[in-house]
Amino acid sequence: MMDWNKDVEDAREFVDSLKTDVFEERVYVFTPKGDIIELPAGATPIDFAYHVHTDVGNRCAAPR
Repeated sequence: MMDWNKDVEDAREFVDSLKTDVFEERVYVFTPKGDIIELPAGATPIDFAYHVHTDVGNRCAAPR
């Protein structure tokens, strides 16, 4: 990461580069309690529900 930092001109460019290169394949979800859940890119709300608990996923339904 330190070598990578040498290749960028300023801090903003470094942070932007870090966001796209490191976090590109992950999705981060905040729970109501403030916990952070890490899921693969392309994950859906149903994936999140099953991550919380199988019963939550099993009871997940689309709004009518």
